[in-house]
Amino acid sequence: MRQQGEEEWTEDATGDAAEEEEGDNPSPPSLFFEVRVTKAERVLAFECVTDGCEVDILRVDLLREGEEHDELYTGPEYSSLDETLQSAFADYLESRGVDGALAEYLVELASDKEQREYTNWLRGTAAFVGR
Repeated sequence: MRQQGEEEWTEDATGDAAEEEEGDNPSPPSLFFEVRVTKAERVLAFECVTDGCEVDILRVDLLREGEEHDELYTGPEYSSLDETLQSAFADYLESRGVDGALAEYLVELASDKEQREYTNWLRGTAAFVGR
């Protein structure tokens, strides 16, 4: 797993990763997701991003069950955490199966869903215009 700070990620207004133009090799698409680990009515919520190869942690929040990220102070900026702590969080997720194999699966799953949604859209549009 890469740690936040090793590679910069930016977001546009829609929440999708902004693509950086680097010659003829566009950046792989980024997929944002959240991992929640619950223990005794507390939730450790990891905001993550993947390019299909590795998982990057963007934020770690400690919440009460049912609480959302924007309700209270839930934790410091992830990039400001000590590198040892960042590494420990990465190991914590990896020991729970949040690793490169999951990253690859998530990107494949998202691509499959995109294709199914596109096919449904084509069918709906064709039905709408009477074909």
